[in-house]
Order: sequence, then structure tokens, then C-alpha cells
Amino acid sequence: MAENPVIKSEIRSLTGLRGAAAVFVVFYHALHAGPALAGLLLGRGYLCVDLFFVLSGYVMALNYKTLFADGGSFPNYLKFLGLRLARIYPLYFVILLLTTALVSVGAMPLYDVPNLMAAFWWNLSLMQGWSFGAGNINLAAWSISTEWSAYLLFPILVAAVFSASQARAWLMGALAIIVLIAIAIVAPRIFPAGEFEGPLAIFGTQDPLAVFRCVAGFLLGLVVYRLQNTQFGDWLGARPITGDLLAALLVVFILVPSTDIVFVVGCALLIMHLVRSTSAVSTLLGSGVVYYLGTISYSLYLVHVPVLLTLRRFFDTQGWPWTAASLLGIVISLACAPIAYHFIEVPGRKAMRALLSPRRPART
Repeated sequence: MAENPVIKSEIRSLTGLRGAAAVFVVFYHALHAGPALAGLLLGRGYLCVDLFFVLSGYVMALNYKTLFADGGSFPNYLKFLGLRLARIYPLYFVILLLTTALVSVGAMPLYDVPNLMAAFWWNLSLMQGWSFGAGNINLAAWSISTEWSAYLLFPILVAAVFSASQARAWLMGALAIIVLIAIAIVAPRIFPAGEFEGPLAIFGTQDPLAVFRCVAGFLLGLVVYRLQNTQFGDWLGARPITGDLLAALLVVFILVPSTDIVFVVGCALLIMHLVRSTSAVSTLLGSGVVYYLGTISYSLYLVHVPVLLTLRRFFDTQGWPWTAASLLGIVISLACAPIAYHFIEVPGRKAMRALLSPRRPART
């Protein structure tokens, strides 16, 4: 096993893809319930979170699979969890404190949270999304909680995808898709017709469906990594035009109702293509601005909901237009994300890694 198995080359187009998806999510939360045209164009933006899950599975395999190449060990498992905790928790913790404070003083509304104090402790533990009904103080944090469950299951998922033949990997991919189809079947029976946004728009904390949604997408990302160097992967990456066509189809699928499962499968295929071939869409996603948006995407994702909800509450008290609050919220979120990234996320990650991996004293 390599001495330092977690350092890999970054795939710029995948970082840019995450940035494009994060910006789409911001516009979705800001405007999809507003003007009719915005609702038509953005109304299924929740699917970008499924893209995050598939991307996360792929990137975790890219960076950490070798920690478990021989079945892994408990120290390697703790190392993996420590590295992931250092990546996500410092900024998450700061935003949780901020949103709790905003709610406490009445500056930000709270939705589907029965008890703020109880919810705070569940959110602090990253377990609020595991069907305990606590609710999310920061509405966007549901996906962080469910993805933490995927990290906890990572050695099992790696064993399922990588420890046997390619046929097993194909089977795991089919299983992930079947789980997503099952969620799409169950979802209309859970939500009243007026609240149902789409087959995979599952993000509540009352049941485990959001966890299943996340783990299925994450598993699909692992399968993409396993199959990228197969004959199928070669065929998919053989022609650059394939990536451009896949990207165009994803734009169509995100606009057309009831194509959620097809969209997620298309995301998996696009990721497999991007890591194998250079296309126009790959070049665009790896370009400066889009790539930087991907770099700050986690900060953007966590800050945008508190910004939007706080502005809407303030605009409501002044009798000002809701749409104006949403548009201003987009601008402020995009401005705050680099600040959060450079001054909280990155320093927090470095500090937590140092805390979790103290240097051994030199021998004398």
C-alpha cells in the first residue's frame, strides 16, 4: 500500500461540474417558487444535489479507495473519517452556530424544527438527517448529514464494488438505480400533491428515504470509478462529442418532469466521460471562473440558505418585494462564499487535520 494513499491529482472538470451544480442550487432555492418562468427553468434544481452525491462517491473512490484496498483496517477507517470530518465540519459548525443565533433572535425563519435546542444537538452531531425528526436548522444541511452516513458506510460500499469481478460492480450500479426508482415510487405517497416537487425531492428528517437517496447516488459514483477503465468506459470516452451531447441531454432532463432517474444515470455517464476524454463541456467546466466556483462550492452551498431566508424575513418586515430579496440573496451568497472559503473553510480544515493528526515527538 502506498505510504500516502490519499493524495491524487484533481480532475478540474469535475470540480467545475460541482461549481455549476452549486450555482444552479442557489438559483433554485432563490427563485423556483417565484415567477412562473423561473419555476419552469429551475423547478427541478433539487436534482443537482443528486449530482453532488454521485460526484462525491467518485471523488471518495479516487482519493481514498486505496486505504481499504486490502479490506482496510480500523486505523485507516478512523483516518478516513478524520480527513472527511476535517473537510466538512469546521465550516458546517460555524454556519450552524450562525443560523442558530439568527433563528434565536428572530432574524431567520425556521421550518420543520419542533424544538430548536434539541435540533441544535442533533445538527451538531451530523445525525439530524437520519430519520429522527429533529429537522435542519440550516435547510441545506440535510445533504451533509446524509452524506456523513455514506462516509460511515464507505468500507462496506468499497468492498461491495471493488472486491469482486466487474459483474459485481454492474450489479451494485443496478442496485443503486433500483433504490432510486423505489424512492421515486414512494415519494408521491409521502408528500401531498401541492408539496410534491418531483420523484427524488426527498430531504426530510422524519424517515430514512433521504439517507437512501444519498447512499444510492454515492454508490453509483463508486461504480463509475470502478468501471471507468473498462471497455464501456473506453467507448464512452472515445469521442469528445459524447460529453457535449450528455451535457445537453442533462439540461433537457432537468427541465422535463419525471425524468429524475434518467438525469442521475446521465450524471454518472457524464462523469465517466469527463475523466476519460476532453470535450467542449470539459474545457468549459475546467475553465477559470467555473473551476473557482467548484472550489468554493461547499461554502456557497452552506451559506446561501441562511442568507436567502434572513433577507426574506427582513424584506417582509419592510413590505419590500420577495423577488428583490431573492435576487439580492444570490449576489450576497456569491460574495460571501469566497470569504467563508478562504477565512473559515480552509483554515478550519488545516487546523482540524493538525488536531486529529498530531506530530509525533522526534526521537532523541
